[in-house]
Amino acid sequence: MKSDRESHLLALSRLPPPSHPAYACALGLLIAIALILTLRGGTEWDGDDALYIMNARNIVLGLPYGNTPYIFNPANPINPTSYPPGFPLLLAPIYWLFGVSFAKMKVLCIVCFAAFVSIFARIAVRYVSPGLALAAAAVVGMHPYYWDFKDTLYSEFPFMFTCYAALLLIDKVQRANDRHLVDIAAAIIALAAAYLIRAIGIVVFPAALLSALMISRRAIALTSALLGCAVLIILIIQRIFPADLGTYVGYFRDFSLHGVHMALLRYGRVRSTIIGTAVVNRVPVVATCLELALGLMVLVGFLAQVLRHRISVFEMFFIGYICFLIIYPVTLEPDRYAMPIWPFLFLYAASGLAVLMRFVAPVGRRIASGAIAAVIVGCYAAQYSAFASVPLIYPIEAPPSLALFAAIRGQVPTDAVVLTRKPTTIALLTGRRATVWGLNDDDSQLWDYITRQRVSYIVQERYRVFEANRDPNAVIDGFVERNEPKLQLVFRNAWYNLYRVASTS
Repeated sequence: MKSDRESHLLALSRLPPPSHPAYACALGLLIAIALILTLRGGTEWDGDDALYIMNARNIVLGLPYGNTPYIFNPANPINPTSYPPGFPLLLAPIYWLFGVSFAKMKVLCIVCFAAFVSIFARIAVRYVSPGLALAAAAVVGMHPYYWDFKDTLYSEFPFMFTCYAALLLIDKVQRANDRHLVDIAAAIIALAAAYLIRAIGIVVFPAALLSALMISRRAIALTSALLGCAVLIILIIQRIFPADLGTYVGYFRDFSLHGVHMALLRYGRVRSTIIGTAVVNRVPVVATCLELALGLMVLVGFLAQVLRHRISVFEMFFIGYICFLIIYPVTLEPDRYAMPIWPFLFLYAASGLAVLMRFVAPVGRRIASGAIAAVIVGCYAAQYSAFASVPLIYPIEAPPSLALFAAIRGQVPTDAVVLTRKPTTIALLTGRRATVWGLNDDDSQLWDYITRQRVSYIVQERYRVFEANRDPNAVIDGFVERNEPKLQLVFRNAWYNLYRVASTS
């Protein structure tokens, strides 16, 4: 028996230490497997995903990058005319191999998220013990919001992968006495990719330069060269695949101090999503206590990093990203726009926890650790249960949606223009040109737009949809009701009406 115990201990002693990268990679692999196995068989009507795929299709077919059947309406800029080329470039090989496959493209995003988790674990080791770093990465990787997000086709997961890779590599290059060419080249590529996937990746550039200012002149020179090379790559790729960045910049026309105040309130409410809306709705008092505790640990962890160590590129990025969110005048989906920096909140919370645990006896640490683990498991279990009980609403793969696409392909001429709430999805899956009505159009304005764009068909959704506490179908529903004699119903099912515009006079 003793020899068996000794051999077992000997085998354990031969395992790599917790700081070994293999554990971070294994964690990422396990999370990828779990997310892929729990993918739901459907895709909600969104619009962003369809435009990404159309841009990827143009890359594969050698067509002008931004030349898609989607017609941009400046009175309702739900999507730009084309997205930054980073994500479509990642989707292009999948489109080349499988065509329009939402499922396979979602798997690509999951793989990117798993790679991010592995990278985040390596970042966390710079702040806390290896064991706590892996635990923090696991808490991030298994967060219910990310699990639910996997069923969408957005660019956030690839962005998080490239952005955190760039931050890790920049920090490594800035810290190292001997700079390796491989690390520098990888940092340049990751930095360019982060920006090309999501324009908010621009925040990494000043973060890298400001952190270098606190190190040495050599670090400043090296970081400046690194940033310059990344900018050159970005300019070349954007020259080949020009994106519509003007729409994003145009949002700043709505900037105001009142908007900043509202953004602070809006993003402050994201804390409920981080804790879990299931807990917030069922036991609000407990949720408030958890939010306060999490906020305290984040504050302690962040201050500990700032006071005991230099402010690194990670802190600069964290602060810069928050500032950008606050001043950027976009009111929709605050949870989604904030999610790329949630991992830092968990990291600073872990760091703050480590600081606070120094004042607790060993027995108390074990009790506190167990209690914290139980709370996290309980919150996650409640939120997973809430998500699992809510099916996908009106997925594009459902029979009524497929029937609509078939009706448009069969009854709508190839040169016709369709007016619809989700024009990019209609454009991708039917091949018809499509556009959306103005956000606040009255009948005369909408008729004017229909005439100018030569709209000949209208898709009306028969179900209720709410976005940011408003009904986005209100304009078209009222228009159809008031102008029914000028519209001819050519297709109808449980979810949709398809009208032909019989007269514009």
